[in-house]
Amino acid sequence: MKSAFNTILREELFSFVQKAFREEHGQKLGDQRYIEYMCWELSKILSGEDRFLLINLPPQHLKTFCTSCLIAWYLGQKPKHRVLVIGYTGEHAETISRRVRKIMRSEWFKSAFRARISPSRASAGAFETTDGGGLYAVSANGSVTGRPADLIVYDDPVQISDCNNFELLEKVNRRFDSLIKSRLSNPAKGCIVIVAHRLNENDLSGHVLQQREFRHICLPAVAPRKQRFDIDDRTWVRHKGEPLRPDQYPPKVIAGLRKTVLVPDFETLYQQNPDGDSSVKLHVEDFRLQDLREMPQRPIVLSVDPGGLSSRPDQSYSVIQRWVVLGEGHHLLWDIFRKQCGLDDLWAALTHLARRTPAAILIEDTAHGPALIERAKHKARYNVVPIRSDRRSKMERLQPHIRAIREGHIQLRQGASWLEEFVTELVQFPAAPFNDQVDALSQYLDYVGKNPPLTIPASVGVGVISTRWGTSSSDMQAPGKALHMGSRRRNVWM
Repeated sequence: MKSAFNTILREELFSFVQKAFREEHGQKLGDQRYIEYMCWELSKILSGEDRFLLINLPPQHLKTFCTSCLIAWYLGQKPKHRVLVIGYTGEHAETISRRVRKIMRSEWFKSAFRARISPSRASAGAFETTDGGGLYAVSANGSVTGRPADLIVYDDPVQISDCNNFELLEKVNRRFDSLIKSRLSNPAKGCIVIVAHRLNENDLSGHVLQQREFRHICLPAVAPRKQRFDIDDRTWVRHKGEPLRPDQYPPKVIAGLRKTVLVPDFETLYQQNPDGDSSVKLHVEDFRLQDLREMPQRPIVLSVDPGGLSSRPDQSYSVIQRWVVLGEGHHLLWDIFRKQCGLDDLWAALTHLARRTPAAILIEDTAHGPALIERAKHKARYNVVPIRSDRRSKMERLQPHIRAIREGHIQLRQGASWLEEFVTELVQFPAAPFNDQVDALSQYLDYVGKNPPLTIPASVGVGVISTRWGTSSSDMQAPGKALHMGSRRRNVWM
């Protein structure tokens, strides 16, 4: 009986994972079909059927545990081979190495496999087998010189917090091409496995997918459609809307994650779709630039996103935008206030930007919003419109206006100091670090789309665009022509 079980452990990676999980956690793994499928695909690395494999799945789905088991199972059957383990930090890579070492030292492993760890070379981050093989663990930017490998396992190249660190993402990609791949002892037979959750369209997963060398296994948290997966001679059918781990992520939890502000967003981090919902993906070319000359008098609308209440560095920004409607176009022609600030600074900005009496001042009633609304109501000339927050996600708020934006209805002031920052946030949405300018825009477009045409306040010359500011059709610039996108972040109040 024991001999038969040991044979199963050697032949089936999924059985090996189940045994390792029960030994480490004191309970059964349960019916996790996605792990069975993932193990089936990973086992092709040992047989040589696959040499380059990329697996994308959400966080907290036992990704690193399965990676550790793969390495122990591989070394158990190929004790002369060398494995290079890479993680986003040395500590992360060493965690994998420690687990592999622990598994290989266990009695159940020794009973099934003849591979042994050398007592004289058994450190946490690097050990050797008595057959001359072994494991070396290193961070994504650590030294791999003189470390040839038959199998390279890259587990999470970048931390979630660095999802929008484009300089780091590019560095990881270049290093993979120029250095990591060159560590294969035999480029014609060596294997590389990348296991990660998606963070950005420019992350390592996206990079290797463009090269078309890797077989790609993508397992979103919630099935976007009915899918069939072959597991040996069986088929796993995953129905649309089915969670990958219903025990940990039931529908109520998934619904909460969808509504939560995440960076990266739910579509990227949990659905493994860095393009997000393609229906809300914007590009630089969607925006029009205008030179300001003459414009007939038009009502002004201020849209205020009150920002956050905390004083932490990651506090959301307070934003005030001044908009003008002209035909089908929406013109953001004047100043933008954008700052992490308290109520007094926000009030000072509002009174400054409202010096030409707006036809309406839209203020969301969150964070500083209620206090700001009360102050503004004491100004008789202010038409304050409290905007009650709803349960829609940021993506759901913007989505109804995407078509108008793509058709060029958002007109921006050419040469404005805030231009690059505003467009960068819209283009990176929903993966941008902050989305406060998106919220203010959605709030404004919601309001003007559902309310009667605005009127100019009774005071002559107040609440309208001066004849100095404007444009004509001949002044329209080519879409996106003057925009030079970057990753700068700054406060804007010009």
